[in-house]
Amino acid sequence: MKIRKIAYNISYYHILTFSQEYRFALAPFFKLPNLQYQFENRDTFEEVLRLIFMNDHFAISCNKDGMAMVYEGDESALTSSSAPIDTIFDVYNAITGLKGFVNTTAHQIQISSTTKHDKPPMELKNINDSSLLKTSPFPKLKEFAVVYDTKEGNDMDIKATIGSFDNTDIVRFDLAPFKTAHNNDLSESQGYMMEVTVNQLSDNLNTKKFKQLLGKAVEVSKNLESCL
Repeated sequence: MKIRKIAYNISYYHILTFSQEYRFALAPFFKLPNLQYQFENRDTFEEVLRLIFMNDHFAISCNKDGMAMVYEGDESALTSSSAPIDTIFDVYNAITGLKGFVNTTAHQIQISSTTKHDKPPMELKNINDSSLLKTSPFPKLKEFAVVYDTKEGNDMDIKATIGSFDNTDIVRFDLAPFKTAHNNDLSESQGYMMEVTVNQLSDNLNTKKFKQLLGKAVEVSKNLESCL
């Protein structure tokens, strides 16, 4: 499996004063090189700021109840470059300093991966060869997916979805948001796609906890890959 995209979300209690406070707190980030930015629902309770770093292939959005980062690439490239991880936690630390900030509640990571397969996975004769799906009521499927859902301890939920993939899924799942060379091979792909989502309750976050959550998602992904 090749990881195409990594999404990371941080949730916190609603900041009722977010739209009045955050611009002052995040003003220093606007001097960062190669930054593009967008506003949504400007001057409303639902205001969203999006910081886009095209050269580093990631974007961060934040609003009154959470933050999100989208990165195009795999986990080794993400962890070897300090820019995405350092930036999101610099923004997070700035937001936790707002007067209206109450507490963090959780963080979540999702990795989206694909792998090529010479045989169309939707045909019954190929389904029978798979460890994922041993039978089908139809001779050929338009698509299929298998979902695994579990819980670890009292604070972590893990969900993995694996199924068929073709080039229409590139747009459907926004697998190449920055259209980088990393994903140039996607357009001619057919095979399998996997999404692994790990959600963990936490009231205090840092880069170490982020890397642990990412490591858990990669571990689950590699274990499931053996089923193909």
